[in-house]
Amino acid sequence: MIFSGQRQRAINRRGGRTVFVPRGERLMELKKRVIAMKVSMRCGLGPLAGASGCRTLMAFLCVSVLTTGLTWGTTVSGEETSGYRLRYRFQPGEELQWQVIHRARVRTTVAQTEQTAETLTRSTKTWKVLDVDANGSGKFELRVEDVEMTNRVSDGKEVRYDSKSGDPPPPGFADISKTIGKPLAIITLTVRGEIVERKQLEPDALQTHGYLTVPFPEHAIKIGESWTVPDEVAIPLRNGTVKKVRIQQKFTLEDVKNDVAVIRIGTQVLTPLNDPEVEVQLVQRLSEGTVRFDMSAGRMITQEIEVDRQVVGFQGEASAFHYQTRFTEEFLHSRMAQSPNAEATKQR
Repeated sequence: MIFSGQRQRAINRRGGRTVFVPRGERLMELKKRVIAMKVSMRCGLGPLAGASGCRTLMAFLCVSVLTTGLTWGTTVSGEETSGYRLRYRFQPGEELQWQVIHRARVRTTVAQTEQTAETLTRSTKTWKVLDVDANGSGKFELRVEDVEMTNRVSDGKEVRYDSKSGDPPPPGFADISKTIGKPLAIITLTVRGEIVERKQLEPDALQTHGYLTVPFPEHAIKIGESWTVPDEVAIPLRNGTVKKVRIQQKFTLEDVKNDVAVIRIGTQVLTPLNDPEVEVQLVQRLSEGTVRFDMSAGRMITQEIEVDRQVVGFQGEASAFHYQTRFTEEFLHSRMAQSPNAEATKQR
């Protein structure tokens, strides 16, 4: 029973909190809904008309009073209902390029001595598709066309290397300079992003932090759905042994807009850890960020990964390791590579 001057309580589903509505306003709202019900019945709106329709409509209005967050007239397409089948697409002879930027800052403290190392790498990554089989799997050549690197340790002088400058590389960059513009690996990738074969051609090639691909499940993925890929990391220890750590990469489809899927990525550590010596190496292999995948073109167009972790006690109680990194990758363009015969004909 509601007495005069007392307020009626109702649940606001959209706000996720309890609100109090004055009695007069509540009665006015109910009156409007009853009038709407009568108009609907007089107009004979579809299956709600008639005696059974009246009961159905009344039940519907009661539910709508309690759940004011309901959306009216929403249309969901069949693809959105069943989910999205994310697949990579390859064309023989196609060349795809991305711009890659990787920043890292590592601050190490041991026995009250602190050292900070900062690196910045800008590079252009290329996939040259060599072959596509009947199942759509693509074999491609991985190259780094150019690289610009800077490195600074504490208050020391900054060291720079730009492969496009033509200058000889400074000490520490010679091995990387020899791999620029050369095939680094031959990789075969399925349409779901699974690496079925990788032939490494240059062991000293530039290593980046991001994902080569995001593997997709066989079934269609709905927005909000997650899937995981197990992995194992081998951590070498100072005593000469190797600690194997089980991890899994977790992927979540957060949104789809204009045929672009937004995927949240993150690393989950499954093996219980209580050794800072293991943790200090493992934090450098973690990933947390977002990938955007062009569903119509069948390729990743951006990656954004950012990690900020700290480990204490990896080399004595007074030691600390602070690791910060930011990795971005942005798709530049694709083009069809000309065959040597076509190039020779053009020159003639």
